[in-house]
Amino acid sequence: GGDWKILQEKNEKLVELFEFMDNDGSGDIGPEEFQAGIDILNAKHLPENQKIKEVDKLFQELDADGSGTVDIEEFSKILNKTSNLASIETEQLEVLQETHAMLLAAFEFLDADGNGVVDRNEFREGVKLLNKRLPKGSQIKNSDALFSMVDLDDSGEIDIQEFSRIFQAL
Repeated sequence: GGDWKILQEKNEKLVELFEFMDNDGSGDIGPEEFQAGIDILNAKHLPENQKIKEVDKLFQELDADGSGTVDIEEFSKILNKTSNLASIETEQLEVLQETHAMLLAAFEFLDADGNGVVDRNEFREGVKLLNKRLPKGSQIKNSDALFSMVDLDDSGEIDIQEFSRIFQAL
């Protein structure tokens, strides 16, 4: 609606941050998405003295209606609650956005049946195709070992949150 436009003009940075954290593009950020987003910002963009520590507490403060997710309106209060994010440049966020778009594309590419998770076979096939495009030295040798590293909960499937951690590690 119209509010969105005002919000957008008022704070492009906020919108970039929100879209970056909203992994599945649902328009709401869940606690896992929030944690993953803050982890990346802490790791890559915030100096030691500005790292965001109490992520759960911050999420609960933002989730004003207690729905368990944070929408753009609730999220817009993040800059009042923590000044740490003020130091992040919009350019950095644009890079994050591009990385995020690549991440989603890669995930969708691997998720052959489109069910929202990548199983071991899909991962193997994807790595095979990827290796065909990579120069000899950069090819992924052991896709099963990589899969196990990424499949943090040992479910035999990788979801987008687990998958996005590969990129944090790069």
